[in-house]
Amino acid sequence: MIVSKSPRKHVIVVALDGVPFSFFPALKEMNLSPVLSSLYQRNGIHPMTTTLPPVSSVAWASFLTGLNPGVHGITGFVDRRLDGYSPFVPTAEDLQVSTIYQHLSRIGLRVCSIGVPATFPPAPINGILVSGFLAPNLERSVYPKEEIETLKSFDYKLDIDAWSARRSDDSLIAQLPKTLSARINTASHYLNKENWDLFVFHILETDRLHHFMWRQMMDKESTALDLFSVLYGQIDRFLQTVMEKLSEETALIILSDHGFTELKKDFYLNRWLIERGYLSLSEQNATNLSGIAPGSKLFSMAPGRIYLHLEGKTPNGTILNDQNAESLRKEISESLENVHDPETGSKVIQKVVDMREEWDLTGFDNSPLQLPDLIAIPSPGYELKGELSGSDLFGNDRFSGMHSYGDAFVYLNGEEKDEKLDITDIQERICSFLGVQQMNEESNQT
Repeated sequence: MIVSKSPRKHVIVVALDGVPFSFFPALKEMNLSPVLSSLYQRNGIHPMTTTLPPVSSVAWASFLTGLNPGVHGITGFVDRRLDGYSPFVPTAEDLQVSTIYQHLSRIGLRVCSIGVPATFPPAPINGILVSGFLAPNLERSVYPKEEIETLKSFDYKLDIDAWSARRSDDSLIAQLPKTLSARINTASHYLNKENWDLFVFHILETDRLHHFMWRQMMDKESTALDLFSVLYGQIDRFLQTVMEKLSEETALIILSDHGFTELKKDFYLNRWLIERGYLSLSEQNATNLSGIAPGSKLFSMAPGRIYLHLEGKTPNGTILNDQNAESLRKEISESLENVHDPETGSKVIQKVVDMREEWDLTGFDNSPLQLPDLIAIPSPGYELKGELSGSDLFGNDRFSGMHSYGDAFVYLNGEEKDEKLDITDIQERICSFLGVQQMNEESNQT
């Protein structure tokens, strides 16, 4: 394991959303970030496993709690509760456990967090918290509220206008550098002004850039290369400034939450379930899960989460016993692992994971969320969608990049590593650097 050489007084965490470990050779080849490339060359940057599914709000919730999604309760951008089928966007209030911010605040340490997903609505902490991705607006996303005017003075934005970027590359190119610049200026202000023990700064723009421009970058298209150069240049200058100010009393952690790869096709998993007779709809043109007919055996939510239509766990569930459930798990797993792209012959689903084996749920059987029974892991290039309406099993997306499974990275203050790390391990390392006791099961309960 990694052990801090000595307790530190302060920790800085820079979170680069969606930057894969496998991207570092290309990062060096294209000279996008001399700072990150130098750390990589010195063997300071290491691969890190992350959550299933590899969704930002899920992964950062695991970073904040040190626990897997089956325990903290957030398993996707959208979830559903046990008492119905209507989807909802889970927030920090849906976390079943407390976070490292709350833990440190309870023992008197000061926290400053800028832009981390899964922190809306901002809970009172000993410090400053600016919520991240999926927060609705700035006014409701800042604690304490007195800091809102400071954020506005830097023209801080929670996110770019992604719908505008979907319509036009020009909009993306105009928005990303400006939004990132305001985010970095804001972070720099609090980094220098605040008396913090833990400072966490999340950069969303890398994820946005990769979604829209990954294929174009890999194909060496000039527009994409220029935008990659601009954004990674901004990040590099910020990291350089941070590293110049590091002292023996400050530890630096840099990490990502998931990898990235080229998006080739979307695969509509619910449509496949309908075609195979596992899912039926009460209305032909139903657009959400409330249209599921009572006789359905399975349904899916993106990305690749599969739920058994169990009696007692779904309002109209019809699977009555464990024997039927086990048989269905095996049947659907084998069927999905044999789905192939009719155009290329490529395997669409790499494997199907039984989440009882993936997540240790001991002592956490009473979650108000229905956790997925299975997760289908696609082959690289295939994005698993949850839409119900429509008949095509495959489709194309405006995005050219998609999250990949695993392939995150971590830099832990340059310390040596002799075991593979997961994103759930990082809060323990933060506590070690701070010289405080890590969260235990008792302190982690909400």
